[in-house]
Amino acid sequence: MSTYRGPTKRFDELLHGLHRIAAEVQQLKGFQGAYVLVGRSSGNLVTLTFWDTSENAQVSGEEGDKIRTQIAMESGQNIEDVEIYEVWLRLGTVF
Repeated sequence: MSTYRGPTKRFDELLHGLHRIAAEVQQLKGFQGAYVLVGRSSGNLVTLTFWDTSENAQVSGEEGDKIRTQIAMESGQNIEDVEIYEVWLRLGTVF
């Protein structure tokens, strides 16, 4: 999970950047899916990515650091936090 914060007027630039690199992210080993959550009133944007194993999540994090930094710089956002969580409970159909 990555949290970005910055000027909401530039969210569209960040979203465009995320869309541009989507195909690259989908090619990373173990990628299962992703969500992008936009809090326009709070100035936060959160990306949630899902991986088949914690090992692949860790490995993808190294490549993800480069991608996150580039996208954040291009859109004037700050990367507030990057965390890896384990799914403990799933309710309903997520994907």
